[in-house]
Amino acid sequence: MPEMQITVANQIATSAGIAALTIEEAIATMQLAGMSKEAIKLTLLNDLKEGGVLFGAFRNKIKNTVKNTIELSSRISVNATFVQAGVQEYRWVAVGGGKTCPDCEERNGEIGTMEFFETIGLPQSGFSVCTDNCRCILITSGYKGENLDKPLVKQKN
Repeated sequence: MPEMQITVANQIATSAGIAALTIEEAIATMQLAGMSKEAIKLTLLNDLKEGGVLFGAFRNKIKNTVKNTIELSSRISVNATFVQAGVQEYRWVAVGGGKTCPDCEERNGEIGTMEFFETIGLPQSGFSVCTDNCRCILITSGYKGENLDKPLVKQKN
């Protein structure tokens, strides 16, 4: 878990850094346009209050980081349970709302060891076009569920 803590801390720090640079750029642009300090302050406060372009993007990045961390924690736990149970082979199951990325769609149904998938890239590891938006999963290769021949469509709640 310490690796996950480092990853999450880095993601939050990166998001904060990008937000700070974006805010600095916006302030400089407003100053060049001749806006007063008070008008700039009001604009920034309104953006913060309304979740505008500047602060809304930062809020969304943090929200996605938290969501992805919860999902990653769950996957780590499931994978540890599989390993503890002696599972040797896994099947890649592509999951998407009808928008599975080409990298994940190509892997759908692929079978291999955990070491194999760690080498080529686990779901949500950043290897693919969908990066941390990946919703794919590894299941035991012997699982006989329905419709595993094509990517699953995640239903809206």
